[in-house]
Formats: sequence, C-alpha cells, structure tokens
Amino acid sequence: MNDERRDDEILGRALGRAIEAIDLNETPYEKSRMAAAPRRSPFGIWPIAGAVVAIALAVAIGSWLNAAREGVEPGPVAASPTPVSSPQVSTPLSYPPVASPSATPSAAPTAVRRDVIYLGRAGLPPVAVPGPKFADADMTPERRIASRVTALRAYRQTAAPAGLTNYLWNNSFQGGVAVTIAADLASVDLLLPSPFTAGDRFEAVAILQQLVYTATEEPGIRRVLLTENGGQVLTVGGIRADKPLARDDVLGYSGRGPVGTDKGITWAGNDAIPHVVAQLASVMVDGTTVRLTFRGSSGGSVVDLPSFSVSLEENDDTKPVGGKTAAALNGGKYALQVAFQWNGGGSSGGVAGTTIYDQTPLRAIIGANPYSFIELDDARPWRAYMPDKTQLVVEIGGDPQATSDRIAVSAPKPGDRVAGQPQVAYDVRLAGSARVFEANVSWRVRDASGKVVATSHFLATLGSSALWGTFDKGFSIPASVHGGVTLEVYEVSPKDGSDQGLVAIPLTVP
Repeated sequence: MNDERRDDEILGRALGRAIEAIDLNETPYEKSRMAAAPRRSPFGIWPIAGAVVAIALAVAIGSWLNAAREGVEPGPVAASPTPVSSPQVSTPLSYPPVASPSATPSAAPTAVRRDVIYLGRAGLPPVAVPGPKFADADMTPERRIASRVTALRAYRQTAAPAGLTNYLWNNSFQGGVAVTIAADLASVDLLLPSPFTAGDRFEAVAILQQLVYTATEEPGIRRVLLTENGGQVLTVGGIRADKPLARDDVLGYSGRGPVGTDKGITWAGNDAIPHVVAQLASVMVDGTTVRLTFRGSSGGSVVDLPSFSVSLEENDDTKPVGGKTAAALNGGKYALQVAFQWNGGGSSGGVAGTTIYDQTPLRAIIGANPYSFIELDDARPWRAYMPDKTQLVVEIGGDPQATSDRIAVSAPKPGDRVAGQPQVAYDVRLAGSARVFEANVSWRVRDASGKVVATSHFLATLGSSALWGTFDKGFSIPASVHGGVTLEVYEVSPKDGSDQGLVAIPLTVP
C-alpha cells in the first residue's frame, strides 16, 4: 500500500464521502444508513409527542416523584467540549468506559441559546460557543444569520476554548455577508478578497462545518447555499460548495443516522412486570458523543426493562422546547424518541419535565415516562445496546474515524500512543459496539508501509439484530513494530468476503 493511498484511508476515510458528495452534487444518505430491517414502532412518535405536555400535567409530582428519582439523576452540563454529567451506573460490562464526573460542575442552563456560533475541530464535528447578542427583538432571521456568520470573522482564536479552532480567523473573510431566505433555505453570500485556504481536507471540511452549522442555527433553516462575491460558487480548499448544504452533509461521518420511524429499533423486553419506570439514570456529553443510560425500576428495586422502541425524526425547531412558551426557547433540529411499554392502569406516573443541556449536540431532554424526547443538533449516527436486561444504552455520535454504519470503537481512540515497553508484544484494549453478521468482528493492524502485522477476529455480544452487541477485548502488536500503525476494524461480508463498515484508527507505537 503506497503512502498516498494510506493517507486517504487514515485522513480521508471518515470525511471523504461527505467531500465527494459536495463535489458531485450528491447526498449519499440511503447508501450510508444503518442496515436495520424496517420495522414500524408499535408506539408511534409524533402523535405521542403531542400528548407529552398533557401527560406531564397529569403526573403526580409529590411523594411519587421523589421515589421515582431515587438513585442517580442527570447532573448539570457545562458549556464546554469536555465530558460532564456522568452519574455512574453499575454494569457487568466494562464497555462503555464510565466518564468521570465534572470536578466543578456549572449551573444547569435554563434556556437553549440561539446566539451561538460554531468552532471547528479537524476530523470532528464542530462545537457551539457564545456568539453575538441579539439585543434587538425585532431583528429579522436574515439579520440574525448575517450577524452569526460575521461573528465568525471577529472571533479571535486566542479566545477559543481548548481543543477548538476558528479556521476562518486566518482566512481573508472580512465580512460583507448578504442573506436571503426562501422556506428552509438560507442563501449566504460572502465578500472574499481572496479564496479560503485550508491546510488539508480536514481543515476544508471544518471551515464548511463552521459556516453551515452557524448559518443553520436559525430556527426553521435546515439548508444553506454558500456563495462568494456576488453569487459565485464558494470554494474551500478545493471543495466546491455548489449546492445547498444541510448539517448532515458536512457531519464528517461516513453517513448520517437512520431517520424515520420505519428506520428505528423495536425490541421485546419483560412486559410482565407492572409499573416499571424506565429511569434516565445517566447522561454523558462530550461534544462528539451523547450517551444515555435508561434503567428499569419498580418499587425501589432494579428490574428488567419492558419492550421499547427508539427512532430519530426531524424536529420543528421553531417551536419551544417541550411545548413551553417560557424562556426555554427553541430546541434541536432532530429528536430521538425512546418509548417504553407501560404495564399498569391509568397514568404511568413517570417523571415529566424538560431538562435543558444546551451542549453540542444535545439541546434538551423532554421526559414524560414512558417517553423521552432527546432534542439534537443533527442526525449523526446513533445506536442502542443493552449491557443487561435492566439497562438500555443509547449512543449518539462517536469519533468519525472510529464510527461506521456497523462498527463503533471507543478504545483505542484515533491518535492514541500505545503504552508500555513489551518484550514480546504490545497489548492494546479494543472496546466498542457492533452490529455485524453472526456477531463476528474482524480486525487487523497495518504498519507504516501498509503491511498487515497482526490480524484476528472475535465475537460481540449480539450479531445481526436491531440492537447492537458490545465488545471489550485485547489485541497485540508485535514488539518489532514501531512508529505509526493503523488499526482496522470491520465486518467480513458473508456474500463476497469484502470489508464492510471498516473504520481505520491511526495509532502510534513507541
């Protein structure tokens, strides 16, 4: 394998399809969606959403609420790209790794902010930070979009939080933003004395991510047509943005998550236990991944979860979060619904209310047990698995280099340096989740020249099912191998033996 091909695989695999979609004026959604067998949820989604507020009003807040919330509740989430809010839940599996609670948690936000702009992270989705203040209540959507985009130029890199970059700061963008709106499309023309520059493909996509996410932050706007100097096609580092772009087009993943009730997950649980509360026991957000853990509880005891469905739908972000009219303002452009079967007479008596997180990509969670609506910024890939019968874990996102439609690796992370000074081999932990044929996960390690120096396979906890299986294994790299290596994790096609859902994770060996 030559160096050029290796660079494409390591640096361009996760972003290549998004870039090609822009160049070719195509959107490869259908090809890249998860291969879940279409099954319609027995619960329904948005018909139920209309009843959430009514359910909330019917909930008994008093002594039952205190009992239902015994244990762990989601804590406050700080507006930073670092992991926060991670109450721990006992689980017999070591995957997923449990994040440490924030040492100094910030006060929980009380409203979803719209005066934000997005900063970039090469190879990762962008993250929102505070932007321009909209003091004029009569500002038009066009003026607000122009104000946000102009604020990108003015945002000094020295003010960026650790790990975030304003890739427009070193470019020639000097303002002069003209905006027009038609339905859900904003046309944004930039005055550019000279073209945008980018050091590599990652930076080029990061610039597009910043512009697209910032412009589409306006409620009701899902797509943006970016032009320059009076309507000319905008070019960023060789990428022609010659069509309207949605956030899903520039996510950086090989494909977005499955959208629609018929693309969701349904799963049979233990429906014989009455009055089970599916308690949201843990929420973790780190700017790239959201991890939610639901736990079955009845009468103060941990019990099996009942049947459930999980599906992602487009959300009307012009409406207030949770149907409220107060300061909660508007939520995410997508909503992931988790609906549990209720076995009991009358109201479920579940926990109801809205919790504002407002941390990329999680805006808010609206709960009216047995339903939870998770409002999100975009349709990044998502998956669900059960560590045991009492817990459901829903993961949204992941590192694009380590995430495909059937493989999601949480350890090692791209760029990790393998530790230790072995005599025979380097032992490395390999953890994550998969939905592959007969649960068979394959892996191999290539050295800097592309030569395969180690390869094998193992079984995940589940195979080709609606739910994903998990794995937490070890693999070895020969002690003779040093420098840059690539860990490839994939499924072997049962049809022709080809690699399916391959993720390529760059690592360094001492």
